Amino acid sequence: MCILIIGNLHIIIIDTMPNNKYLIVYNICEIGKRNCEWYIKCIDNLLRLNHKKFHIVVSGCRVTQETKKELFNKFKNKISFCYTENFLSVNITFNHTVLKCVERFKEFTGYIYIDSGVNTEENYNLLEEIDNRVQTERYSMISVQTDTDHGHHWFKEDHVHNPYIKDKDFIVPVGRCCNLHVSYFSNDLLNAFDRLIPDIFNAYCTESVFSFLNASIQKQWVIIKDIILTHIKEKDGATLSYDHIGPRQVPWNNLYGCADMEDIVNDPKAREVGLGYEELGGVLIHDPDLYTPEGHVKNNTLKDYIRENLFLKSNQLDYSHILHSFHPVK
Repeated sequence: MCILIIGNLHIIIIDTMPNNKYLIVYNICEIGKRNCEWYIKCIDNLLRLNHKKFHIVVSGCRVTQETKKELFNKFKNKISFCYTENFLSVNITFNHTVLKCVERFKEFTGYIYIDSGVNTEENYNLLEEIDNRVQTERYSMISVQTDTDHGHHWFKEDHVHNPYIKDKDFIVPVGRCCNLHVSYFSNDLLNAFDRLIPDIFNAYCTESVFSFLNASIQKQWVIIKDIILTHIKEKDGATLSYDHIGPRQVPWNNLYGCADMEDIVNDPKAREVGLGYEELGGVLIHDPDLYTPEGHVKNNTLKDYIRENLFLKSNQLDYSHILHSFHPVK
């Protein structure tokens, strides 16, 4: 609150804008089933995080009117809500929600994606742990471990007997990845690409390009040690807006609008700039000579290539035309 004095007139201005440091985006979808009681439990725990500078927004796809009403009655004046009515991937609905919040509240330091199946429970220091890594200015992505479907087999040879990151943070190597369930994205990524998550992907394989986004802006991707959050896999269902495999029946070639990933995989320019894709399956292997020991790309062209080829153009999807309702906190 601030007081504006004009002559003898005192005007009290109450600032209801969120403190713009971290935007927590809790992603839900009710195309398949309702999970409102679970959502309420998870949001309640997010509101208990030990940090003063964050704002929560529910990002929902095809959410029922009953759930919308219950969530609003429970959390009005505490959080914001952004609901899309189109059948869209979570990559797109998350990006759209972030853009609407930035439009309303201005830019945040970073944006935290949280899967509907994640419950932070008593990990009240979660945001403080993320904040500690943000302060180093080394990372543009920071991921938190979950107890299921973490994807550590993509980089840990001993993942069967030792699946978790303990004692020391883990820098994700270029070409490797983990699953997205709880991940921080810096505003640097938003400034570089205008959106945070590459939105050409309908389902699988988005995570396989994240290391290249980070490398292209001279940053790293880190997984926080020791913290392991409860996660119910596919709580709302898996990729409900689209066929999970796609018409080609090739999981790594399932793109928005039936675009063909082969066009990128076979593009000499992709290899020239240092891009890789779904490397665990050998689809497109990056050239390690194009990277520094810290995992930063040595050229200035990878970022432009990613922006041009891994993000939808407005003639493919105009975000301003997405049918939605946005209810910012008041």
